[in-house]
Amino acid sequence: MKNCEQRGLAISAHCDDCAWAFSGAVAQLAARAQVDGVLFTDSDYEKNGPLRHSEELAAMAVLGMRDLYPVGQDRGFQDGQLCLSHYGQMVMELNRLLDRAEETGRPYTDLYTFGPDGYSGHPDHAIVANVAGFVFHHRPNNNLARLWMVGMSEEERALWDPNYFVFIPPVNIKDYIPVDITDTRPKKLAAIQAHTSQLHNGTAEHFARIQTLPPIEYYKVYNRI
Repeated sequence: MKNCEQRGLAISAHCDDCAWAFSGAVAQLAARAQVDGVLFTDSDYEKNGPLRHSEELAAMAVLGMRDLYPVGQDRGFQDGQLCLSHYGQMVMELNRLLDRAEETGRPYTDLYTFGPDGYSGHPDHAIVANVAGFVFHHRPNNNLARLWMVGMSEEERALWDPNYFVFIPPVNIKDYIPVDITDTRPKKLAAIQAHTSQLHNGTAEHFARIQTLPPIEYYKVYNRI
């Protein structure tokens, strides 16, 4: 790895993904380094994309994140419609962001995204995770140091409504590294609450339930050092 400052990029499919899935660890890095975000869909499933983007910016401010790259909005990638036909363009877009950061002399060192199962099983999440993993492992430079892929604990999985709209696949969380987010959990909860348009259809109830969980996020961490 080249000698460069640590810098993070949170790679999500939708507005509120980062807040729910990996914002505890992201906020820890953001306390000492720049962390930006990229969105790979327009988050417009309920025809409120602009509102959701404003909520995402508010959540990022809570977490201490800096810049947002709305790739999905710019490229017309629709919420709920990501598939393999988008894969190549998504890889190119992510590489373009990483190239641009290197050209400015401030390359990204840490990528945060979903685990291979998409964390909650959402197909959009799984595609994004696959793209992030491919770029991390195949990019020919050595500025990238770590890929953080978040997984859902058995305890959290048990709290989800059984009628949730996608199948949440089981994972062996023993293969994941626990990250204590006691110091940033208040920011994580506040970031979730910033997405007020999403606190409906059982989401508010799930938000109340997750506050009973230990302040831990679980990651598969891949290193290129």
